[in-house]
Amino acid sequence: MWRRQGPSSPGTAGADRSRVVLVHGLGGAGKSRLLRQFRDMALGRVPERPVPARVRAAWLDWVDEQRDDPTKYAELAGPSLVTVLDAVQKAVIAALSEDDRAAARAVHAFGGYRHGAARMPQYAARFADVISQGKHAASALTAEDVAVLLRSAVSAGLMATGHPAGALGLTPDQVTAAGQAGGHLSAAAARAVTGRRPGEIPVQEYDLATDPARELTRRVAAAVRTAAGHAPLVIFLDTGEVIGDRAWGWLRRVMRDTGPDVAWVVGARFESEAEAGADSPVAQFVRDIGDQHLIMMSPGRFDDEMIRAYLNGRAGVPGCTDEQIDMIARFTRGLPLAVSFTATLLEEGQPVAEACREVDDGHPSSVVSRLARRYLIHAEKQVYDAGDPRRGDLEKILGLALAYADLRGDPDLLAAMWDTQDPLGDFHDLGRRHDFVLPVSRRLHEDVLVTLRSDLLDPYRRARVREISQRALDLLAARLEQIRRRCPDLDTQLADDGFASTMLSALWHTFWLSNRAGLDLVLTILPLLAAADPPTAAAAVTVTDQFAGTFDPGELAELNLLTRSWRFLTGSRGRRRPSRPVRELKITARGLDLASRQAPAGAGLIGTADDRRAAISILRAQLLTDEHDDSQAITSLRAAAALSPSQALRTAIGDQAHAIASR
Repeated sequence: MWRRQGPSSPGTAGADRSRVVLVHGLGGAGKSRLLRQFRDMALGRVPERPVPARVRAAWLDWVDEQRDDPTKYAELAGPSLVTVLDAVQKAVIAALSEDDRAAARAVHAFGGYRHGAARMPQYAARFADVISQGKHAASALTAEDVAVLLRSAVSAGLMATGHPAGALGLTPDQVTAAGQAGGHLSAAAARAVTGRRPGEIPVQEYDLATDPARELTRRVAAAVRTAAGHAPLVIFLDTGEVIGDRAWGWLRRVMRDTGPDVAWVVGARFESEAEAGADSPVAQFVRDIGDQHLIMMSPGRFDDEMIRAYLNGRAGVPGCTDEQIDMIARFTRGLPLAVSFTATLLEEGQPVAEACREVDDGHPSSVVSRLARRYLIHAEKQVYDAGDPRRGDLEKILGLALAYADLRGDPDLLAAMWDTQDPLGDFHDLGRRHDFVLPVSRRLHEDVLVTLRSDLLDPYRRARVREISQRALDLLAARLEQIRRRCPDLDTQLADDGFASTMLSALWHTFWLSNRAGLDLVLTILPLLAAADPPTAAAAVTVTDQFAGTFDPGELAELNLLTRSWRFLTGSRGRRRPSRPVRELKITARGLDLASRQAPAGAGLIGTADDRRAAISILRAQLLTDEHDDSQAITSLRAAAALSPSQALRTAIGDQAHAIASR
């Protein structure tokens, strides 16, 4: 696999392709643990499994990426093309950071990609202008130009930003049709988008305007190939289910063309062809990568002997009879995480029959979830002696379940939540005792996290975690105050790297304290975010919806007044999944009145009072535009412009004025 090849170009022959290892299967089957083992092997950390060549390893966990920047992952369709490719670029460069020359080469290699990615917002801003011009009878732009540009925006995930689809008021059916469009740009449209004369437009620049997904993935593949030119590179992508089918389509394009010195190891909860049919993610990997270059692995389940050996290795587990081992095997379905949970319950003194009491539907995910609940209920009843190492484990596990932000690089937040002086040492001890505590990402296994958060919404358990949230909120409030002192105006706050994530974390922990406090904060900050920073506003709505099921009728009425909501079916390639409620980021007229009257609970959190009033005027103008009352809409926009000097708000004013003029 690592035999050195001579110089080559992407896609010239099968031998020039990268190898891809796809590790897929159920949650709790040990995929992440297997990927970490593979990474240790690649880095030469497993003496009994030596690697013949010097290999570098890049690690990218999509759950951690989502926690680092939740606003970029808030859209239902998943992250945009640039978000996905930026994450790959960052991981590859980080893998080479110990070698200054190699890192510098990698940074330089990705220069072409960065240049193209930087141009996409400019091009997207021109798409709406070009499309609007195409509506005029005297325009040199054609209907085909409109179709090509819309397809370009769809292919790169630019529709999620609200521009140009938002400016044009496109329906979902029109967006879908745009994604299937084809053709070529006319000379007039190419000139309008790129700002160059037709004869001066390089092929790559034309491709960037008409098919950014193809062009940017080509540039990233070329950069990765160059970065691996001096030492083989393995790129690990974990928890791939987070980013969705669209993003995997882009990534498979990159994987095909990174060359024989690069291997990709992908871990995800992908359904197999047997479970999901010919359009399953696994089947798409087979089609796009090819059998010759794809290795598929699904971690095996524990059989009776493996379960016995595992339990014997846990010092606190009493001996089990053959009948009890068989009962554990049948109940856990052999899932390693379920077996681990069962062992923990047995260590805590529960009888095998109680720990393995059957669940309603018997699905593997339900088994893990039910075991997590049984552990929570049991641990709440336990009283440990002062010297028992398990004392305090439950509080720490609940703290991890409540963590909104990425804790890998934030020991201070972990220390505040746990009220400890040695958070990393405590985490190491906790991870050693519990397999569902993940040591690399410093979080809980996803199945356990979802289950515990759901159970913690129970009023009695929610009261138990208020002290944890209050300590976290005190730290986050201090950080926001520091940012506000450093960045006193709205634009610099929005531009600050940590502001949005810190504010969303503060909103999250405020809701854990009480629904009323969280809703008051949402009513204060959401109108400003909706006008000035729609992705962060979408993420704030997502946070709010985590608690909407616990709102009383009055609180739910206020939330429904603020935003519209509807139901739809999620799915891909014709496969339908159960419907779920989704809240549209569309402020209502009555919601604006409610927000304008709302006591300023979070008035000091973002921007100024004038910024907030300007944002409300902008949103009111959008509502008036929807009602075709353009005169009043323009009056409202003028009022907004007079209130605030914020460039973000002025951009929103310009976009709304453009929408009125285009119509």
